[in-house]
Amino acid sequence: MDILILAALGGAVDAQNAPDIKAHVLLEIANGPVTPDAEALLTDKGVTIIPDVLANAGGVIVSCFEWIQGRSGDVWTEEYVFQKLDERLTLSFKDVMKIAEDRKISARKAAYVKAVGRIVDAMRFRGIWP
Repeated sequence: MDILILAALGGAVDAQNAPDIKAHVLLEIANGPVTPDAEALLTDKGVTIIPDVLANAGGVIVSCFEWIQGRSGDVWTEEYVFQKLDERLTLSFKDVMKIAEDRKISARKAAYVKAVGRIVDAMRFRGIWP
């Protein structure tokens, strides 16, 4: 299985060059490297696109871990951080892919559905959503 890792430029894959892509999986490391038009073409071709918001989540999660340690005064080992990161990323990936499969939508849209759901949950927890 060929994987294309897009790690440099936003908008690098557009409707003009998308038909030339032979990879079965695209991994977005750059911010927004696949335009919406290209995503539609590639998805119709059966290409799986791992969106940037999911692929780049590791750094954000570890930043949160650092914040937690700073607030609590804890010091976590590198091994513990990697273990917790792996758990979070694996769970998030599975959740997003399940949403995508269940709703027959792209992984990007599924990531957005998951994110909006978390925002609604937080608003309900704070009493600002019915």
